[in-house]
Amino acid sequence: EIRTPMNAIIGMTDIAKANMSDMNKVEECLDKIESSSQHLLTLINDILDLSKIESGRMTLVSRTMSLDKIADKVEMLMRPQTDEKNITFELKRDYVRPIVVGDELRLSQILINIAGNALKFTHENGKITVRIQEVYSDNKAARIKFSIKDNGIGISREDQKKIFIAFEQAGQNSSSKYGGTGLGLAICREIINAHKQTIDVVSTVGVGSEFVFTLPKA
Repeated sequence: EIRTPMNAIIGMTDIAKANMSDMNKVEECLDKIESSSQHLLTLINDILDLSKIESGRMTLVSRTMSLDKIADKVEMLMRPQTDEKNITFELKRDYVRPIVVGDELRLSQILINIAGNALKFTHENGKITVRIQEVYSDNKAARIKFSIKDNGIGISREDQKKIFIAFEQAGQNSSSKYGGTGLGLAICREIINAHKQTIDVVSTVGVGSEFVFTLPKA
């Protein structure tokens, strides 16, 4: 995984050096170097996160946070990308009281990661819906249900068993065709597991996917 973007950076640097008089070629190489560098940085950050989780050094911060703030962050990051790809993006806020207790950074990381995956696997004119829903289990206790749904390419039953495993992706050609490190969903699952909760996926090939998890509302 690390070798691929590194080799691209080295290769594009060599090509740029050999074509210094051709500014169009140099600019093309620099664009590819920038893209590969961003991919490499993402991979390194994911590996560091996974390393923290596996060594037990990742701790969850429990403090007052705003669901509105988290929703705003997800929308701010996703909407420009979905607009560029001509994908409809909808964010549903189905809760009455936005102030809860939890780890705002990690929760945002989960939602942005899964929504980012939905963006990669949803074609032009598709739709992505992120829903944050307050669910009451009885008169005293409440839970917050999060769902990220798309009408993209979908995931086969066989591949659904792999997607939460580090460095595994749905289909052998997913990484080269759609990008990604194969770590994002594994990290999401581990963070959710740290909350003593689980994440589920319902998907049909050619129809789309929906990822769902819930967290207690404190």
